[in-house]
Formats: sequence, C-alpha cells, structure tokens
Amino acid sequence: MTARNYLYRRNGIYYFRWPIPLACRQRMPPGSPVELRASLRTSHPGTARHLAARHWLAALDVAQRILVSPSAIRYNDLLNAIRGHAGMDGNTTPAQAAGDTLVTLGEVAGTVEVQKLKDSLAALDRAGATFYIAVSNQPVEVWGHGYDDDGVLQPQIIEALNDFADDHAHLTRDGIRAALLAEKNALLVEQVHSDQPGLRNGGGHGNYYDVVLTSSITCNLSELKVASTYARQTAIKATPAAASSPVATDCEPIALSEAKETWVKENRSENGGTWKKATVSNYDSYVQQFITLVGDKLTTELQARDFANYERMMRTLPADWYATHKRTGLSPAQIAIRKSDTKLSPKTLKDKGSAISLFFSYLEQKGFWHGRYGAALFSTVKAPKAKKPRHVFSNDELKILYAGAGIETFRKAKFPLYVWGSILLLFTGARPAEVSQLQYQDVTQDENGTWYLRLMPNDEGEEGIADDDEPEAQKQFKTTSSIRSIPLHPQVIQLGFLSFIQRFKSGEKLFPEAFRHDQKVSREIGDWFNGKLLKNAELKKDGVVLYSLRHTVINRFKADATMDHYACAYTGHSTADDKAISNRIYRDRYGRAFTLTLLAEKLHPLLDFDIDWTPLKGVIDEKGWASATLAQPSSKPSKKVPRKATPRRTKLVASKT
Repeated sequence: MTARNYLYRRNGIYYFRWPIPLACRQRMPPGSPVELRASLRTSHPGTARHLAARHWLAALDVAQRILVSPSAIRYNDLLNAIRGHAGMDGNTTPAQAAGDTLVTLGEVAGTVEVQKLKDSLAALDRAGATFYIAVSNQPVEVWGHGYDDDGVLQPQIIEALNDFADDHAHLTRDGIRAALLAEKNALLVEQVHSDQPGLRNGGGHGNYYDVVLTSSITCNLSELKVASTYARQTAIKATPAAASSPVATDCEPIALSEAKETWVKENRSENGGTWKKATVSNYDSYVQQFITLVGDKLTTELQARDFANYERMMRTLPADWYATHKRTGLSPAQIAIRKSDTKLSPKTLKDKGSAISLFFSYLEQKGFWHGRYGAALFSTVKAPKAKKPRHVFSNDELKILYAGAGIETFRKAKFPLYVWGSILLLFTGARPAEVSQLQYQDVTQDENGTWYLRLMPNDEGEEGIADDDEPEAQKQFKTTSSIRSIPLHPQVIQLGFLSFIQRFKSGEKLFPEAFRHDQKVSREIGDWFNGKLLKNAELKKDGVVLYSLRHTVINRFKADATMDHYACAYTGHSTADDKAISNRIYRDRYGRAFTLTLLAEKLHPLLDFDIDWTPLKGVIDEKGWASATLAQPSSKPSKKVPRKATPRRTKLVASKT
C-alpha cells in the first residue's frame, strides 16, 4: 500500500479517501457514499502520508469488524470508528486515546533541579511510563535487524525519511539511560521510537524500529512528557546514588545465569520466538562471556564498575579468549597477559554490546533490573566499515581451484559435500545453505526429461520425508524468492552427480555432514572452502570466500542485460513481475514463471568456465562419489555421518561420462 494513493489535497489541506468495500456498503443504508473522506488537518506532506497510512490500517480493522457483525452501519458511524481507531486527529498518543493527559517531567518533580528530575524519571520508569518528546521535520534513517547473505543477523537500514515529524515520539531505552546519567538539565537525543504506521517491527509491545536522527537534537529533561496517570500514582523520593554503589532499584533479584537461560529459551524459534539457531548460539555465548567476566551475580548486586571492567577486558582480550578459557581453565586475566595480535574487531565488539543491551532490556521488562549504568557499552568503538565487495573469480582462478593447485585439496576431502557442493555452487549460483540442505527428492526430472534441483521446503505427506516437527529437519530459505527450481548443468551430470544420488532414498539428506554444527548449515562447506581450498590454492585474500562462487555466476549473467529476469529466477532474487497474475502459470509447479528448459537454454551457455574437468572427475571416481555404492573413504568418516542404504530409483539412469 502507498499512502499517496489514499490522499488528496484541497485548499492546502490533505484529506484521506478510501473506497468502501462492497461487502461493507451492503451493510449501509441505500444511497450511502461509495468513498469515505476525512480531513487529516495538516498541510505537511510527510505528516499527511503517515496519517493516511494510519487511517488506512484503521479502515481495514474496522471493515473486518463490520463483516463479522450482523448489525448495519451508517456512513458517519463508519467515519467516526475509523477516526477513533486511527487516534482521532492522528496526533493523539496512546495515553491520550485512553482519556489521559500529558504533563512535563518538570511539573511532576516540581523543579528543574537535575537530581530531582532524574529521581522522578527513575521512579516513573520503574512504573512503566513512556517518555514523549517532540521531533519536527527531521531527516532520519529507520534501522532494524535482518539476516545478511551469510545468514547472520545484522543491523540494516530499512528506509530514509527526509521529513519525519512526530509530536509524541518517545525515548528509547538508551535515551532513558542517558537521561539518568545526565549531569545537567539537557539531553542529547540521537534516536527515538514512534507509534506511526510502519515504524513498529512485528506489532508486539515495544517492538520498534530505531528512528535515527541525522542531526541530533537537544531538549531539557524538564520538558519530557509523561502520562498524568503515572505522575499521580508514583510517589517520588530523592534517592541519589554514588556511581560506584549498587543499582538503586526495587526490582526483584535474579541470578544472571538463570536470567540468561530464561531469555534464550523464550526467544527460540521452536518456543514461538524469532531467533534462529545461529542467533541463539551467538547471543547465548555473548551473555555467557559477560557473566564469566563479571561473575554470576544477582541483578541487584551489579555495579557500574562491573560494566566498565567488562568493556575494558573485552578490548584487551584476544579474539579466541573464551575458547582458550574453556579449553585450558585459565582465567581471563591470565589470558589477557599473553600477547596476541588477534584482538576483537569493532564489529564484534558492537555485536556483543548490542546483545548485552537486549539482554538487560529484557530483564527490565520482566522486572529483574533497572539499569542506571552500563548504558553505552563500546560507545566509543568506531562503527564497522562497510563490507568489501565479494570477489568474482576469473576463468584462470577457477582453473587453479578445480583443475590445478586445488586438486590435491579435493583429493583429501573428507566428505562428498566438499566436492559436490563446490561443483553445484559454481554451476547454480545457489546460496551455500541451499545446497547443503538438499535431499534425495530434491533432484528430479520434469515432464520434458530435464533434470533439476528443487529448492523448496519439505514435502508434506510424502513417504520417507523427514519429520517436519523436528527443528533440524526444517529447511530454511532466505526469502520466498529463494524457493525455486534450477536446471542441472550438463557438466554436473557428466561428472556423475546423478549416479551419486542413487545411494539415497526419499527424505534422506545428500550431505548430512552439513548438519554437524549447531549454527548455520553452510558453515561446514564454508570452513573447508575458505580455510583449506582457497588457502592451498593460494587464492585467499580479502573478499575471496565461498560466496564468491554465487557472485561469479551472477556476474556472468550480467553480461547480457536481456537475461536479468531469467537470472533472478535462476539465482533466487525477486522482481516486480513475480506478483503479476499472468506469471503464475509455472510458479506453482517450478517456483518461478519460467520453464526449466527455457532457463537452461538461456543461461547455461553463459556458464562456460573453460575448465578441464578430467582431474576432478578422476578424484570423484577414486572416492566412489560418482557411483551408487559407497566406496571406502580416504579418511576415517565422522561418527555423525550415517551410512546410507542404496535403493535404486526406477526412473533414474546412469549418467554418461
């Protein structure tokens, strides 16, 4: 939905208009208007777009209520319901919508004296109050979190707004902590949260995107606003605390380790949370490192120096200190004495600080913590530099990898994933996780006899499919556009891939070794390719990683601009045309709106790397990875990789070499 579609301007004032659905008009008296119109009472285009979006969302909710209600409704009733649901004139805060009024912090404290303002702020915060601040016509960036190409959760910019305005934006948790640490009646505000449509993440209470102001603003603490209900119910008592004393709070104490276990458990995806395996592992590790350094204390025992010591130690310790501590039993102080050139990167420090901030925000919501210290962990650390572009392999470099110096590394490969995964990624441009999750039924033929990889979620009801209730059995895809079908390149078939898969049966993973790690499945082949193959081939340098294979394929497709739509379907990127009804002919069957034969005809000729595959074919044959029977591995197999049965597939024929 675009807010502009529901706007029109008359006499300098913006109005909201909404075509009333036929199902709703049938509940209205004959002759009622077919379109709803409401003044937004503003001449500012940015504010008008926000208010139009709010009214549009309210209209959808009200319309849904009308459809499930047996009673009739008049036009004025519909208009009032939408305006009320949208928050009256669009500038009403949640407190005002509930019949409350706003008062300033100075009125609550009865003074502008700094310490009393901070004491009032702390008491109101413990009671759960929201602090409002006016932001007018500011350029801002909206930031959230998303998964990058490697499946790692990273801060990401979502949108840039040139005319953000909100009379009742509210302070973030970091803003409240900064106010509690202020030395004078002034607060520097760099980011806020907003209740305006589109600025909430997931719709849950407190799930906001970060609205980062391009130019920070300064306001007086005494001018912060709060709902009068909290001001009446909260008894303000001056309780100044020394910087080195424990946190002055009336919260319920809990051990950090116990709190961490609860936090992680609640956010696991299998428990209804939003964290994937990699996120769970990272956040659990980051908070455990904090506990290791400061001690497993009760939340009420934490002091300002605990946070300061943690930050100092993290800047001093080597990057592998935690693994060394678990392996050797040495204390962090003993490890810090050792000289090491591998310090934690700015990005890692920022990630750890963010995780710990989320942890203590969770404790505040649960009533276990009220923090006046540790508000800005690693605040002086410079922001990580932008990622260097991924390298695109030349034909000469690919010859070194697949037919030259890299052959010896392929010969020593322990698992089929390393060899077949490297080949499939070069000819499909797929993401490493997509290939690592392949199952037997994902390699199949269409009615024209074209072999293809079926990158789709687990089938339902098919005999032999792994139980989807098991978290490890669930396939993960980056986006819905990632679900697609890729025709197998003739070179992959000539190397014996079809014969290799005959040893499996429906539901079995082609590369079970990829699931040896608790984190992302792409790590197994990524560690081998980056740490061994590239290194031994003397191609390891900045920007050269496993994901470079995907960039190489996409770069070959860019050579012909007329292939863009085919390339997006082949590599799993979305286009605006994907939603067109006319393009749904093949999407339900193949995942995208192009036949496999057409994709192969258009794109496979662009994937000619001029490589002599004879040496690598010899390695595959030597290891028995191009036959239906298991050969003896060149090294002792991992106990975690099960031996597979070798049933025959009736429609599968042995490939010709």
